[in-house]
Amino acid sequence: MKYIRKYNDSKERLEVEDIAKNAKYPDHENLMPDDWDGFVHVQSIEKDFDAEKGFIDYDTVIMRQSDGKYFKFTYTQFGHNGSDILEQTAVECEKKQKTIYYYE
Repeated sequence: MKYIRKYNDSKERLEVEDIAKNAKYPDHENLMPDDWDGFVHVQSIEKDFDAEKGFIDYDTVIMRQSDGKYFKFTYTQFGHNGSDILEQTAVECEKKQKTIYYYE
C-alpha cells in the first residue's frame, strides 16, 4: 500500500509510476514522457546540472489528452544509470503566458 500524502489545495496529483505506460511496450520500465499513452510531452527544461556526478534535473510538463489538463514534475537523470522519474508525483498546473518587453 502506498503512502498517500494530504494537501491543502485542490490540484490533481498523478503518480508518474502509474501513468508511465505504453501498450506497445508493456514490459518497458524506462519509458520517457514522449512514449506515455494518453499524454503529450509539452516541455522539459534543464533546471540544474552537476558536472561532477553527471546528474541533470529536469522540470517537465505533460498534458493529459483526455481533458487537456497540464501536469508538472521534476526528476533527475543520473547520467548513464537511469533516472528517478518513476518516483515523482506530477502536480496539476496551468498554462500561462508571459509578455516580455525589450528594446534593440
